[in-house]
Amino acid sequence: MLRAVLAYPDPRLAFPARPFTEAELVCPGTHRLLDDMAETLYSRDGVGLAAPQIGESVMAVVIDYGTGLIELLNPVIVNPGLLAPAATIQTEEACLSVPGVTARLTRWARVTVRYRTRAGERSSVELEGFPAVVYQHEIDHLAGRLILDRMSRLARRVAEQKIARLAGRRARG
Repeated sequence: MLRAVLAYPDPRLAFPARPFTEAELVCPGTHRLLDDMAETLYSRDGVGLAAPQIGESVMAVVIDYGTGLIELLNPVIVNPGLLAPAATIQTEEACLSVPGVTARLTRWARVTVRYRTRAGERSSVELEGFPAVVYQHEIDHLAGRLILDRMSRLARRVAEQKIARLAGRRARG
């Protein structure tokens, strides 16, 4: 089922998501949520979607950057503190929940992510470059963080003014 994507400044985007319990990991409701998230992601031509973006405050993420659908339950980045500060990259990011805005952000160049699969199995993946950025972006949503939260004060102010102008145009529609 196609779901509506929440847009900033919806306050639900700022709340940290809760992890799934062991029983919830493999229940039909969780599988329906993952299916709905995938359908919504593909309908919006995005590369990633976190459950809080559709109003579900649980730790679920779907990603597809051209290699096929990846589903993550309870994902956690486990190693950024071990990387040297020089192991970062500058990225230009957009977000389905912040339409019309892009942000130049600094992200870890490599990360390891631990997560649970749809079947409840433990798994991990090591990522580098663009895939690492996508995972970090989506996991930020699970912590209640948007790209706006990673911008400088000035860049955020400019972005918020742009969001207000775009919202005004949509309202006048």
